Amino acid sequence: MIVSGIALAIVALLGWVWLARGFFSAFLNLICCIAAGAIAFAVWEPIAYLVLGKLNGNDAWGSATWAFSLALPFAVSMAILRAIVDKCTPANVKFDAVTNAVGGGVCGAMSGIITAGILIISMGFLRVDRDFLGYTPIEQQANGTLQVESSLMFPVDKMTAGLYKFVSNGTLASADPLARWYPDLVYVPGTMRISYGDGKARNTINIKDFDVWTRFTVGGKDTQFRDLLADEWNRQPQDVKDTEGEAFPSGTRLEGFVLNFQPSARERSGSVVIGNGQVRLLLEKAGEEPEYKTVYPITILSQAATEKRMYARFRFDAPETFISSVGGASETQMGFEFPVPPGYEPIALYVKNSRVAIPADKKPTVFASAAERDQAVDGGAIFREPSEGSSITEHNKPRGAANAQISEDELGVRITAQMGFVIQSGIERSMRVDGSNVVEGHEIYEKSLIAKGSGAPKELRIEKYQTKPDIVIVQIDVTNGQPLSWVGKVSIASNSQMAAQLVDTDGQAYEPIGYVYEEHERHITVHFNRSQPLRNITDIPMLSQTRQDQKLKLIFDVSKGVKLAQFRVGSTTLHTFKPPMPTVDR
Repeated sequence: MIVSGIALAIVALLGWVWLARGFFSAFLNLICCIAAGAIAFAVWEPIAYLVLGKLNGNDAWGSATWAFSLALPFAVSMAILRAIVDKCTPANVKFDAVTNAVGGGVCGAMSGIITAGILIISMGFLRVDRDFLGYTPIEQQANGTLQVESSLMFPVDKMTAGLYKFVSNGTLASADPLARWYPDLVYVPGTMRISYGDGKARNTINIKDFDVWTRFTVGGKDTQFRDLLADEWNRQPQDVKDTEGEAFPSGTRLEGFVLNFQPSARERSGSVVIGNGQVRLLLEKAGEEPEYKTVYPITILSQAATEKRMYARFRFDAPETFISSVGGASETQMGFEFPVPPGYEPIALYVKNSRVAIPADKKPTVFASAAERDQAVDGGAIFREPSEGSSITEHNKPRGAANAQISEDELGVRITAQMGFVIQSGIERSMRVDGSNVVEGHEIYEKSLIAKGSGAPKELRIEKYQTKPDIVIVQIDVTNGQPLSWVGKVSIASNSQMAAQLVDTDGQAYEPIGYVYEEHERHITVHFNRSQPLRNITDIPMLSQTRQDQKLKLIFDVSKGVKLAQFRVGSTTLHTFKPPMPTVDR
């Protein structure tokens, strides 16, 4: 495989270089290399979280965050340490030729092992093909479970990871040792690439892009593990193995976690898509020398249909199984179930490598049997938002006048993907398009250009927003004077954090994903971005009671088949749909 060739080449090259320079210089370089690696692993997570907080995890730079957050600190630290050492030791120490050759070669090769190991681990975190350069350290099996697959001919990644895990509990011990949080570090890059599209889907997520709402357990020491592997949706027990291909022991239970994903966690397609390699649970077995084990989800609990808020339990029981969110709700709830052997307790949950510690005081809801769990899933009770203070993480706080019946036209509501105007192909500029569909972007157009586009040939007309089979696009005219405008009805100045929302009859809220804003009869601003909905009213162009040259339409993704009950801004209900409005694409 190509990666093995790269590793051998780096080790051989550095071994030869430092063989020629002598034992003392090679030894000093090795010390610098070990120290640079320790610094890189120490700052790796903090730098990655800092960068992900500034970048969109769905773009090219965001997708490479975990790779560069390890490789760059190593390179920079190595350069600085080498400069300091060279300044402090301008002269060499003379040894005999054999000592210089053997010692220099060995120290150089050891530096090569660390350098190659960090490079290969870093490269593995890139958003690239699953078998990048022919190396797949862990892979989905026929039954869907993940299993250790292969190793490099000269396993520099394992050797490097093993070195720094060892020293993190010894010479370089810290309160948060690498050995504890990354016992299977060498396999982590490979699992993150097990994503939809053969590794091309999103591989990073910001820690604030999701919350861990609740924790639950199913079964225990008095329950047969096999009995937990069947459910009301599939009575045949699931075939489950650990990463070594071994069956889980008697007394194994299921540990589950319900997560609430924010819109910023979505793919560009507008959905949250998860595979079993991108979520993992770290377990600890207490003792004088604690043992650590990584397990991966065997099932996912998720909304199954958009017409009603129906939920189901889906298995990771075959290769290429990836679960996608349905509908257009602003937030997505998913539950993940992990097998936990007796004696082990969860200490951390990783979602696309963003880590959430599991506090011991957050006790799980206990389901004595699979049937009890199934009932909670089927009715949606397991997905209920926890009360304040009871959630495991709370990065995202919950968002907190009846009308006579009015027709949709009178309300200014359109259920359609048609934009209502045409952008001619070639003038879309920064707006990303796919054929005749707007996919994502923000752009300001001269109204005269839009008018000219209406006469363009059909194949050059961009006239719709991209949609999906399970959603419809709802457009609402909120221009001053329209029935659903908030101008003069809601005091924006008093609470700029309030949100505009459509709410369906099941209480599911939808926030605008875009708008079309016209002013001065000259300019039209088109904004459309599914991964970054407009969560605050200040994200939307401000409307004035006195200006007559402003027009504003909001764009929403809404789950197909639901019925719309309300349109509200903050705590003010601007309209109650009577009867509820069906979401049928016009």
